[in-house]
Amino acid sequence: MFKSSWNIVIHLVALVLALEVVFLVIQNRSLEKTIENAPRAGSSEPFEMPPTLEIGDRVPPMELVDIKGNVQDLDIQRDKKKLLFAFSTQCHACQDTIETWLELNENLEGAVEVAGISPDSTAELSSYSDQQALAYPVFTGNATVVKQNFKLSVVPQTILLDEKGVVMGIWKGTLNRDQLDTITRMALNMPQPVESIN
Repeated sequence: MFKSSWNIVIHLVALVLALEVVFLVIQNRSLEKTIENAPRAGSSEPFEMPPTLEIGDRVPPMELVDIKGNVQDLDIQRDKKKLLFAFSTQCHACQDTIETWLELNENLEGAVEVAGISPDSTAELSSYSDQQALAYPVFTGNATVVKQNFKLSVVPQTILLDEKGVVMGIWKGTLNRDQLDTITRMALNMPQPVESIN
């Protein structure tokens, strides 16, 4: 009887191990398919970035809402260039860029219309604007329309528009000193330094 009990235990252990092996084989095949479909480093297949605005694109006039809930027309037909800071309240890189954006706002005060654009809610933006002490107006709107018209698949973005709403320059990600200088010079129609001209 003692021997038959051991036989049963051994058979049960063998059955459990066999089931575990089957489960691991199935899991391994699933992982192999995932790895097979993932892009490889050094692969000849390019990684496609989501679409964003490009130089020469035109941003259409649209209705936006400021942080107090007032509807405003983003009128691209005015006689001033616009510098737009596209961001999200949940974006850490956007927070890292705020100091640079505030500096640009100060440098360009009066010469260029400066505004923040976000797909976030007015409540989120109002709180965020207060916390970050933003010195420029911040707008939102229908999240789908804002994302579509500004192609906000990536934030932060710094977008310089001419007087007719055509993109003159776009900088994706955080800004460095050279980019800040380039943006200021472009916005004020100042020549670029010789070393930065290719």
